[in-house]
Amino acid sequence: MNLVSQQIINALSLGGIYAMLALGLAIVFSIVRLINFAHGEIMTFGGYGIFLAMAFGFPPLAALAVGIGAALAMALAMERAAFRAMRGADVVSLLITSFAVSEILKVLFQNGISARPVPINLTHLSPSHLPLRIRF
Repeated sequence: MNLVSQQIINALSLGGIYAMLALGLAIVFSIVRLINFAHGEIMTFGGYGIFLAMAFGFPPLAALAVGIGAALAMALAMERAAFRAMRGADVVSLLITSFAVSEILKVLFQNGISARPVPINLTHLSPSHLPLRIRF
């Protein structure tokens, strides 16, 4: 695969991640009328769930399920710990709470794990695992 086609695939992959992040923010905002500043940290927690599952030898689809479960557990814990007590509060208080939760999680990730990106090793997957066979 040449460099141009690889960069196109990288751009589509990163664009898909950004689209999922934006869609999640839009859904949350349309339902609760609140911008959740900790949305990125929930995605990060799910990504670390996938990373740990792959490190323990889970197949990729099972690791994806673990990551989704980890993100769901983080969102539920965040709702119970921070937002449940704030029900009925004004919008400014909820925004400050959301921002505070985001910053707390960011510091915990940076100090507890690392501030460096961690790649997920998918070298055992061959092109035959992909649903589309694109030949260049």
